[in-house]
Amino acid sequence: MQRYNTSDVAVLIYDLHIPGPDPITNLATVARAKYYKANSTPTYIVNGSDRETGGGTDRKQAKRVYDKVTPKIDSQLEKESEADLTISAKVDNGIVQTNVAVDNVKGDYSSLKVYIGLVENELTYTGENGIRFHPMAVREMGGQDRNGFALTDKAGKFEWQFNLQKVTGDLKTYIDGYETERQKDDKDFAFSEKKYDINGKNLSVVAFVQDEKTKNILQSSFINLAELKK
Repeated sequence: MQRYNTSDVAVLIYDLHIPGPDPITNLATVARAKYYKANSTPTYIVNGSDRETGGGTDRKQAKRVYDKVTPKIDSQLEKESEADLTISAKVDNGIVQTNVAVDNVKGDYSSLKVYIGLVENELTYTGENGIRFHPMAVREMGGQDRNGFALTDKAGKFEWQFNLQKVTGDLKTYIDGYETERQKDDKDFAFSEKKYDINGKNLSVVAFVQDEKTKNILQSSFINLAELKK
């Protein structure tokens, strides 16, 4: 995230209950992990289809992973985009209104979807895995059942509203339910902190076009809501 500008690379982090319970996990992140068949963490997926797994036991391993992932990103940045995508957003009374326009799709468009993700730019939490800072944490995804929007032509327009009060409520319901379920086997289990509250001044929206067959991402766009003009 320090190396690349957000106009070139959009980062999404899907927290999971792997290897242990994680209070940033939610229905959207679980669904995306299932979509990618990600059964271990960390799993790095570049452009939707190029994946690497595995981390390290200490920070000395960070450079090894960095050196594996960055060439994949650089290679993708050298290619021509396969679609045009623009995104606009506004925040009003706790509602994040997003509008996405897709145009100039190249090639087959029979299996494409447009996804819109609401992310928190950074969460601070020292909990089960000892990591304190959690950037670009996915909090919700747009569409019915968080499943995006079908793109049935070489162009299309899509809109979605994120109601922050509802998103917060859904996050709380999920994490409370997970904790209760775990307590059936371990009555002493409890999260040290539940991260369901959302900072409305610390949000971004990421939109992308993805091929459901290959999982290749044709184009993405990022907008930091905190930088919008009032």
